Amino acid sequence: MKKGLARIRQGYGKKLVSIHAWNAWLVLLLALSGLMLLGGFWRETLGEGRVWLKWGHIVVGLALFVPVLYYLLLAAKHWKRLKGRTSQKVNVVFVLTLLIGWLISGIVLWQFKLAGPRAANAALLIHDLLTWIGLPVIIYHSITRTKWLKETQKRSIT
Repeated sequence: MKKGLARIRQGYGKKLVSIHAWNAWLVLLLALSGLMLLGGFWRETLGEGRVWLKWGHIVVGLALFVPVLYYLLLAAKHWKRLKGRTSQKVNVVFVLTLLIGWLISGIVLWQFKLAGPRAANAALLIHDLLTWIGLPVIIYHSITRTKWLKETQKRSIT
Protein backbone atom coordinates (compact mmCIF):
# COMPACT_ATOMS: atom_id res chain seq x y z
CA MET A 1 0.00 0.00 0.00
CA LYS A 2 2.76 2.45 0.96
CA LYS A 3 4.70 1.65 -2.22
CA GLY A 4 1.58 2.25 -4.29
CA LEU A 5 0.96 5.63 -2.64
CA ALA A 6 4.61 6.57 -3.05
CA ARG A 7 4.42 5.75 -6.76
CA ILE A 8 1.22 7.80 -7.13
CA ARG A 9 2.74 10.75 -5.26
CA GLN A 10 5.90 10.72 -7.37
CA GLY A 11 5.93 13.72 -9.68
CA TYR A 12 2.87 15.09 -7.94
CA GLY A 13 3.34 18.66 -9.20
CA LYS A 14 2.40 17.76 -12.77
CA LYS A 15 -0.39 15.58 -11.46
CA LEU A 16 -1.80 18.49 -9.43
CA VAL A 17 -1.77 20.68 -12.53
CA SER A 18 -3.60 17.97 -14.47
CA ILE A 19 -6.13 17.46 -11.66
CA HIS A 20 -6.72 21.21 -11.53
CA ALA A 21 -7.36 21.35 -15.28
CA TRP A 22 -9.76 18.38 -15.25
CA ASN A 23 -11.55 19.80 -12.24
CA ALA A 24 -11.90 23.18 -13.92
CA TRP A 25 -13.42 21.72 -17.09
CA LEU A 26 -15.81 19.47 -15.19
CA VAL A 27 -16.95 22.31 -12.93
CA LEU A 28 -17.44 24.53 -15.99
CA LEU A 29 -19.64 21.87 -17.63
CA LEU A 30 -21.56 21.38 -14.40
CA ALA A 31 -22.03 25.12 -13.91
CA LEU A 32 -23.33 25.62 -17.44
CA SER A 33 -25.63 22.60 -17.39
CA GLY A 34 -26.84 23.43 -13.85
CA LEU A 35 -27.69 27.01 -14.81
CA MET A 36 -29.47 25.73 -17.91
CA LEU A 37 -31.50 23.31 -15.78
CA LEU A 38 -32.41 26.16 -13.45
CA GLY A 39 -33.42 28.69 -16.08
CA GLY A 40 -37.01 28.90 -17.27
CA PHE A 41 -35.91 29.90 -20.77
CA TRP A 42 -34.15 26.58 -21.24
CA ARG A 43 -37.14 24.59 -19.98
CA GLU A 44 -39.19 25.88 -22.85
CA THR A 45 -36.40 25.79 -25.43
CA LEU A 46 -35.04 22.33 -24.66
CA GLY A 47 -38.31 20.59 -23.95
CA GLU A 48 -37.63 16.88 -23.68
CA GLY A 49 -33.92 17.53 -24.22
CA ARG A 50 -33.90 18.86 -20.67
CA VAL A 51 -34.07 15.24 -19.45
CA TRP A 52 -30.88 14.46 -21.39
CA LEU A 53 -29.26 17.58 -20.00
CA LYS A 54 -30.17 16.50 -16.48
CA TRP A 55 -28.65 13.05 -17.01
CA GLY A 56 -25.55 14.62 -18.56
CA HIS A 57 -25.26 16.83 -15.48
CA ILE A 58 -25.49 13.75 -13.25
CA VAL A 59 -22.87 11.82 -15.25
CA VAL A 60 -20.42 14.74 -15.26
CA GLY A 61 -21.08 15.21 -11.54
CA LEU A 62 -20.21 11.58 -10.88
CA ALA A 63 -17.09 11.98 -13.06
CA LEU A 64 -16.03 14.74 -10.68
CA PHE A 65 -15.31 11.99 -8.14
CA VAL A 66 -12.20 10.97 -10.12
CA PRO A 67 -10.14 14.17 -9.72
CA VAL A 68 -11.33 14.62 -6.12
CA LEU A 69 -10.30 11.10 -5.12
CA TYR A 70 -7.03 11.40 -7.02
CA TYR A 71 -6.28 14.68 -5.25
CA LEU A 72 -7.01 13.10 -1.87
CA LEU A 73 -4.24 10.58 -2.61
CA LEU A 74 -1.84 13.47 -3.18
CA ALA A 75 -3.22 15.75 -0.46
CA ALA A 76 -0.78 14.84 2.33
CA LYS A 77 2.26 15.65 0.22
CA HIS A 78 0.61 18.80 -1.14
CA TRP A 79 -0.33 19.94 2.37
CA LYS A 80 3.28 19.58 3.53
CA ARG A 81 4.39 21.61 0.52
CA LEU A 82 2.01 24.41 1.53
CA LYS A 83 3.70 24.89 4.91
CA GLY A 84 3.55 28.56 5.84
CA ARG A 85 1.04 29.38 3.09
CA THR A 86 -2.11 29.80 5.12
CA SER A 87 -4.15 31.44 2.37
CA GLN A 88 -3.45 28.57 -0.01
CA LYS A 89 -4.38 26.04 2.67
CA VAL A 90 -7.66 27.89 3.25
CA ASN A 91 -8.26 27.83 -0.51
CA VAL A 92 -7.68 24.06 -0.66
CA VAL A 93 -10.09 23.45 2.23
CA PHE A 94 -12.69 25.77 0.66
CA VAL A 95 -12.49 24.06 -2.73
CA LEU A 96 -12.64 20.57 -1.22
CA THR A 97 -15.65 21.64 0.88
CA LEU A 98 -17.39 22.91 -2.25
CA LEU A 99 -16.61 19.81 -4.30
CA ILE A 100 -17.45 17.27 -1.62
CA GLY A 101 -20.60 19.20 -0.66
CA TRP A 102 -21.70 19.32 -4.30
CA LEU A 103 -20.99 15.62 -4.74
CA ILE A 104 -22.86 14.49 -1.64
CA SER A 105 -25.85 16.80 -2.11
CA GLY A 106 -25.95 15.93 -5.81
CA ILE A 107 -26.05 12.22 -5.06
CA VAL A 108 -28.90 12.77 -2.59
CA LEU A 109 -30.76 14.78 -5.24
CA TRP A 110 -30.10 12.10 -7.84
CA GLN A 111 -31.32 9.37 -5.49
CA PHE A 112 -34.17 11.42 -4.03
CA LYS A 113 -36.53 8.43 -3.95
CA LEU A 114 -34.16 6.57 -1.65
CA ALA A 115 -33.37 9.63 0.46
CA GLY A 116 -36.92 10.86 0.95
CA PRO A 117 -38.37 14.36 0.57
CA ARG A 118 -36.84 15.85 3.73
CA ALA A 119 -33.30 14.84 2.79
CA ALA A 120 -33.84 15.85 -0.85
CA ASN A 121 -35.06 19.32 0.17
CA ALA A 122 -32.09 19.79 2.48
CA ALA A 123 -29.74 18.56 -0.26
CA LEU A 124 -31.29 20.99 -2.74
CA LEU A 125 -30.80 23.88 -0.32
CA ILE A 126 -27.17 22.89 0.29
CA HIS A 127 -26.52 22.33 -3.43
CA ASP A 128 -27.97 25.75 -4.26
CA LEU A 129 -26.08 27.54 -1.47
CA LEU A 130 -22.80 25.96 -2.53
CA THR A 131 -23.52 26.95 -6.12
CA TRP A 132 -24.37 30.57 -5.38
CA ILE A 133 -21.35 30.89 -3.10
CA GLY A 134 -18.99 28.78 -5.18
CA LEU A 135 -19.66 30.06 -8.70
CA PRO A 136 -18.72 33.71 -8.02
CA VAL A 137 -15.57 32.53 -6.24
CA ILE A 138 -14.71 30.23 -9.15
CA ILE A 139 -15.28 33.02 -11.69
CA TYR A 140 -13.10 35.37 -9.64
CA HIS A 141 -10.48 32.62 -9.30
CA SER A 142 -10.49 32.01 -13.06
CA ILE A 143 -10.05 35.68 -13.89
CA THR A 144 -7.32 36.36 -11.35
CA ARG A 145 -5.46 33.09 -12.00
CA THR A 146 -4.85 34.03 -15.61
CA LYS A 147 -2.66 36.89 -14.45
CA TRP A 148 -1.11 34.66 -11.77
CA LEU A 149 0.02 32.14 -14.38
CA LYS A 150 2.19 34.81 -15.98
CA GLU A 151 3.98 35.53 -12.68
CA THR A 152 6.06 32.36 -12.24
CA GLN A 153 7.63 33.48 -8.95
CA LYS A 154 4.22 33.21 -7.23
CA ARG A 155 3.70 29.55 -8.16
CA SER A 156 4.04 27.07 -5.33
CA ILE A 157 4.79 24.22 -7.73
CA THR A 158 7.24 24.72 -10.59
